[in-house]
Amino acid sequence: MNVNMSNEGKVLHDKLIDVLNDFDYIEFNKKDGKDKILHVTLTSKKVPPIYNQVWEYVNKYSFNFNCYFDNISIFKWVDNNWKLHKEFLIEN
Repeated sequence: MNVNMSNEGKVLHDKLIDVLNDFDYIEFNKKDGKDKILHVTLTSKKVPPIYNQVWEYVNKYSFNFNCYFDNISIFKWVDNNWKLHKEFLIEN
């Protein structure tokens, strides 16, 4: 699902990218930097047997969610899986 981000969300996202760009060992490509296409992941690689059922179910409903950043999570690829490395909570 594509995400239409608010101007405020875009500013916060871009500021985060600016800060992370200061680290020499972090490089962003078009898919990961300021111009990334935001999306919502509904499932993972672990549900192929029921993917079609999930897809049919979610497409029965129109979706419009108001969301906000409440954390920034850093994941590491470990043993063929994404593992949470560190989480930073954002206060309102």
